[in-house]
Order: sequence, then C-alpha cells, then structure tokens
Amino acid sequence: ESVDFLAEQFFEESDTRCGGVSRRQQMEIFLRFVCDAGFQSGVAQDVGLLRTTANKAIRYVMSRAVEQSHNSIRFPTTAEDMTEAEVLWQRHFGLPSVIGALDCTQIEIQKPGLHGDFE
Repeated sequence: ESVDFLAEQFFEESDTRCGGVSRRQQMEIFLRFVCDAGFQSGVAQDVGLLRTTANKAIRYVMSRAVEQSHNSIRFPTTAEDMTEAEVLWQRHFGLPSVIGALDCTQIEIQKPGLHGDFE
C-alpha cells in the first residue's frame, strides 16, 4: 500500500520507462536500493530483473525524487520561521537550537579535525 502511494506520487499514470517495468516495481527497486546501496546485483536478483534494468529504474526514480524534492524538503528562510522551527524541535524532540535535520545515511560525514572539542 505504501509502495503504491509513493509510486502514484512520483510517476504519471502513463509512465512506461525502464523497459516496461511497472511503476510499483520501479519504486520497489528504488526503495530496496536506498536501503542497501552497495548491492545493485542483489536488488536486481530480488525482483527478478537484469542488473542494467534495475540500474535504469534506480536512476529514473532518483531523478524523479530530486525533481520533486522542493515539495517535501524545506528549511526555514526567515528569522521568524527559524525561531518557530527551533521552538517546535525543542518541544517535540528536546533538541535546542535546531531548525531542521537531514538523514545522512547515504553520505559519510567526516568529523572536523581542526578543533579539539570534536575529537
């Protein structure tokens, strides 16, 4: 049900890219990939497709996600919005001075080495 919802959000009804792979299957391939990004071959095997077809689906869904990111990824831009965001983050999660967050599970973040307090 959730996969179908996401597919409806990302694809047009007539979308037939990726060699006739259904919208639902494209979304399943993409979701499997973002959970375990290093194994395109495993993704392809899981859904019974060639690796090249799985890669096309992954690239296509990723491009659609980027195109639509402005609909769901927003950071406050005014001082008033930032203050409101700080209050909400503090109230809901107990995190002071926070205005937003990114889940960087796909991006390795190096800790700064210039300041001793980060060691």
